[in-house]
Amino acid sequence: MSENLLPPKLPVVEMVKEAFQGAYFHFNDMVRIVWLPTLLYVMINVYISQQTANALEPSIFLLGAFMASTFLWAMMAVAWHRRILTGETPTDLVHFKFGRSEARFVLVTIMLTLLFLPGVIFIVMSTGLSTPDLQNMMAGVEPTLQPDNVSVPFLIVGYVLLFMAFHFSVRLSLLLPAVAIGDGVNAGQVINMTKGNFWRLLGAVLLCGLIVAIAVNVVSAIVGSVFLAIGLGVAEVTLIINIVVSLLSIFALVVNVAVLSIAYRHLSKT
Repeated sequence: MSENLLPPKLPVVEMVKEAFQGAYFHFNDMVRIVWLPTLLYVMINVYISQQTANALEPSIFLLGAFMASTFLWAMMAVAWHRRILTGETPTDLVHFKFGRSEARFVLVTIMLTLLFLPGVIFIVMSTGLSTPDLQNMMAGVEPTLQPDNVSVPFLIVGYVLLFMAFHFSVRLSLLLPAVAIGDGVNAGQVINMTKGNFWRLLGAVLLCGLIVAIAVNVVSAIVGSVFLAIGLGVAEVTLIINIVVSLLSIFALVVNVAVLSIAYRHLSKT
């Protein structure tokens, strides 16, 4: 392929700047899209964090909470993708819609997650763990690994497959804005679109994550210090911090959605 036919290089800093500016200048639209799903999302995440903190065994309720969280996130993400790429503006005070686009969004998310399954299987196979050992791991019991039982070739293959899965999951993440606006699932087209842009796309996502992570740590530290100073107990402060972190996590995800939309807009023009 000639150099003229290669996709354009993504402007990382400009994309991140536009993502944050979009959330700021269209704050009212963002609130309409996310407020109800966010309220439910925060409640679910507080429940999940409490279950995890109490070291309870996985239950059908915990699995249901993760699934509900995924569906709620799909509602918010699809609406924000459409706001950026098509200009579709929410008109109602409450946005709570799960249709065909949202269902496809969930399916693509599952597909991107399953890319890592072969690598995980090879790494598990490399450990030589028996079925009872694996069952104990799922129950939260750490198994005792025997170095003599570790298969180095299987381990190497597993890590190679995980690296390949990570590489293609980053590039194929542009399927998410595509299905959100009804462009369909065309993995080959997205792979061609993202040639030469893996590091730029990853860099934009990581830069957004870094900015929000710094904000989360600073805000959590301030909130924790203030509420501890006024006499609240550790349990109450932990609950408040979990709520604050969940809210900031939603903002981080919204910004990352914007980055993917902006990248898709840039690359789909060619």
